[in-house]
Amino acid sequence: MVKQYNFIDEAQVAHFMKHGYLRLDNCFPREQAEQWTSTVWTRLGFDPTDKSTWTCERTNMPEHKRVRVADFAPKAWGAICEAVGGEERITEESKSWNDALIVNLGSPEFEGRVTDPKALPGWHVDGDFFIHFLDSPEQGLLVIPLFTDIQGNAGGTAICPEGVGKIARYLVSCTYLRLLAGGI
Repeated sequence: MVKQYNFIDEAQVAHFMKHGYLRLDNCFPREQAEQWTSTVWTRLGFDPTDKSTWTCERTNMPEHKRVRVADFAPKAWGAICEAVGGEERITEESKSWNDALIVNLGSPEFEGRVTDPKALPGWHVDGDFFIHFLDSPEQGLLVIPLFTDIQGNAGGTAICPEGVGKIARYLVSCTYLRLLAGGI
């Protein structure tokens, strides 16, 4: 039998098909991640050891630098290409990562508490800066590179696996309605 994948395995493919997401570990060295994030606290203007200087819970930082994913994280790049069916299916913009990081420092009301994810505010479909359609290029695959470890109950991106199919079905129905209205 010919090996079909080089960066992901059959179990990961089955998990992706069932749950709509895939987790990859060790895609780039910790030192590389530390270098990439070395200016975060300076850019934020906060003291990492003094929470009184943390004046906002979440910050979407502007982009200052960009790197090709294939160069920065070859394992991740290979898995991305395999997951979508080839590099040719990836837009030019999506072939690089930038340092427009989303930094979530948390808030005092959640500190030290375990919170049911369903009770958290801010649930959304990523790509909320555009009108969602099934054929929007941003809907293909969302990659969330983690440059630091995330402690339990500490602000990482929560994923709702059952939402993937629900959103896809909703987008299909919207696309169908657009077809009926002559919008495509």
